[in-house]
Amino acid sequence: MLRKILPALLLLPLLGGAGAAQNAGPDAMALVRAADLAIGASRVHSIHYAGQDGYVTVYGQSGTSDVQHQWPRYNLDRFDRVIDYDTMSMREEQLRSQGAWPDAGGGERPITGQQRQVHFYRDGFAWNENPDGSVTAAPQNAQERMLEIVMTPHGFIRAAEQAKNLRVDTHWDSFSTTGKVYAVTFKYLDKFPVAGWIDENNNVVKVTTWFHSPMVGDEYVETRYARYRDYNGFRFGPQIHQSIGVPPDPSYDFVASTAEINVPNAAVQVPATVRQFGGSTAMVQTRQLAPGTWQIGGNGYNSVALEFANFSAVIEAPLDEARSQAVIAETHRLIPGKPLRYVVNTHHHYDIAGGLRGYAAEDVLIVTQQSNYDNYESLPLSLHSMQIDPDSQARAPRQVHYIRMEEHWTMTDGQRKLEVYHVQDQDHSDDMLMAYLPAEKILFETDLFEAPPASKTPAATPLNMALLYNMERVRIAPEKIVSMRTGEIPIADFLRVAGVKRIVPRGQGLDAQLNDMRP
Repeated sequence: MLRKILPALLLLPLLGGAGAAQNAGPDAMALVRAADLAIGASRVHSIHYAGQDGYVTVYGQSGTSDVQHQWPRYNLDRFDRVIDYDTMSMREEQLRSQGAWPDAGGGERPITGQQRQVHFYRDGFAWNENPDGSVTAAPQNAQERMLEIVMTPHGFIRAAEQAKNLRVDTHWDSFSTTGKVYAVTFKYLDKFPVAGWIDENNNVVKVTTWFHSPMVGDEYVETRYARYRDYNGFRFGPQIHQSIGVPPDPSYDFVASTAEINVPNAAVQVPATVRQFGGSTAMVQTRQLAPGTWQIGGNGYNSVALEFANFSAVIEAPLDEARSQAVIAETHRLIPGKPLRYVVNTHHHYDIAGGLRGYAAEDVLIVTQQSNYDNYESLPLSLHSMQIDPDSQARAPRQVHYIRMEEHWTMTDGQRKLEVYHVQDQDHSDDMLMAYLPAEKILFETDLFEAPPASKTPAATPLNMALLYNMERVRIAPEKIVSMRTGEIPIADFLRVAGVKRIVPRGQGLDAQLNDMRP
């Protein structure tokens, strides 16, 4: 209960009216202008800073579905960010390695060698660069990347000087000093509560804001800048730490070894393919996989619609409510006149379960592993604060209904069946489920296997082998795998990567009784 209440209480000073403390003390704009003069914000049209030997966590990708969790971490071997403030654009590159951190959790773990990620933002569009140099639109990340620009010291000052209704609170710097720090707050774009903490040396030492998380509503984030120093014509705090949530979970931490301003070619251009895709997660494409079976989605996140005699069902609810509404509408178009009764949720990771609230608002039964119940009831599907972008469940709350399964559950109309199994002995997510159409011999899975590159046979990962083990354990032999990220994969590709000729039933005892298709 305390975890639910804290975010709402913390949000009140930012969203509420001006109080006595906010009207007292120094003038907010005078503080902002003094900070501008001190750190040179008006002279900074672009900035490039880079560092190494830090860490980065993977937001929403914990290895367990416990309410009390830790985001998995990587070594941050290099962090390189270029921001152009005149165009509000950003290019960020991260070089990650596994280090000594545990393997459990999402985010393509474990990493072998180094993993390079390149992220971009401009004009409301977010996109990522793939290893082959192509790009993929990432509209689900646009809001956070825009706010990352504002949360830099110079970005905050530039935004504050254009803001209306600046307010200021005065705080002690710490319990052990007599110094003061001033929190200047405003609404960025009349929507996002932003606060910049300015110390007595006129340095911006912390910037906080709230962004919309489809899973937990209004999500608090703060970025701290320490050890301010003079560079060539500006000041910057190179020791950078970000945390997300209440109570806070670390996001990233590193020390910038270089920082420079007004660098050439800082502005990025939005690729034509990204503009064509659009800035919404609601863009979906449909492909029929089998009679009464359709893949709906795209851009690395898919759902599957299934037709039964007197109802329909969906496997997977990724991203957010906009994607869910698009998938629900397409399901009704493909399967008219039949109510949508179930949505199968394979695991709790934020990108995969982010659209569940859209189904809850339609009173669709959520099929999920039993261990998710406390998590979902206390966080993503609770009536938490959602003032930045309230969704339909927040605007008109209704009771959420579940099918809470343990190891096996069957969805059927008396003719067609979908078998849902718990995927054991893997470190990606302890609540992982996979679904199987026995008549069509199609297996649906998320994050356990992806199609190998053409004419190549990569080494099998622990997740690949866990998928093989679980297929053999429950005695299923699919002819086709459908990845909920990338689509159809012939079983021959999986067998080739796994290094086996066929799937051999190995289930014994209770495992052998999990389905009625024993040879």
